[in-house]
Amino acid sequence: MKKLLLLPLLLSASIAGGQMARFPAHWGLAGLAAYSNRFADVFSAVSNQAALAAVKKFSAGVSGERRFLLKSLNVSSVALALPTGSGNFGWRADYAGNQALNETTLGLAYARNAGSKIALGVQFNYTGLKASGYGSASALTFDLSVLCHLGTQWNAGFHVYNPLGNGFGKESTEQLPYVYAAGLGYDISPQVFLGVEAEKMEGWPPGINTVIQYRPADQLFARLGLRSATAVFAFGFGVQLNRVRLEALASLHPYLGTTPGLSILYAPLE
Repeated sequence: MKKLLLLPLLLSASIAGGQMARFPAHWGLAGLAAYSNRFADVFSAVSNQAALAAVKKFSAGVSGERRFLLKSLNVSSVALALPTGSGNFGWRADYAGNQALNETTLGLAYARNAGSKIALGVQFNYTGLKASGYGSASALTFDLSVLCHLGTQWNAGFHVYNPLGNGFGKESTEQLPYVYAAGLGYDISPQVFLGVEAEKMEGWPPGINTVIQYRPADQLFARLGLRSATAVFAFGFGVQLNRVRLEALASLHPYLGTTPGLSILYAPLE
């Protein structure tokens, strides 16, 4: 069991000082779009669940990436959003690793507007670890988030993951980290969005995440992001084909190299 509980350390060590392998690199780009009135989608709601409140129709997305071009560090994600008259629901599933060593996370989220200026969100998570020959362990955590609509162009928000420091096993001897983040977004124009977020992950120094997104035409968009804590650049470009959006993604770590990825989003036109 002790060797099994080293799994979170192995996963986080794989990025040498920053974003854990369980978190797909593209979330650094998509997550900050939660602070936009025009660019938020089901992927941004994964990073700030309060953004689910802005989803008007059923949406679904899948993504995959090969962390640092290593087959053993494949990361796959699925996200769904379902609006209802009583608030909006979201579901996510993430898988990182391979058959011998892997981590699976399942999350169920709920968000709703609290008036015209504030949206609230919560998510409950199950994380399971499995190592061939060593067994398995699991942990239950939750996220809390809020978004404040400061006007037609400005949004601000706050998000916390695992505030109680829950961990794996009956004695929780190996804790999952807590993560606190506060962000601000500015829709410069209908084509351009700028987002900035301050983030603090347990065990790592605080950092600033930024993203700029540009849509030169209704069918095309591009975005560029930076995580200061790890000096990781991320970029993506995509095309909107009727109800389906395709996006090619990549992130560049200064020491560990490139992480390519691809995402597909289904979102009916409003």
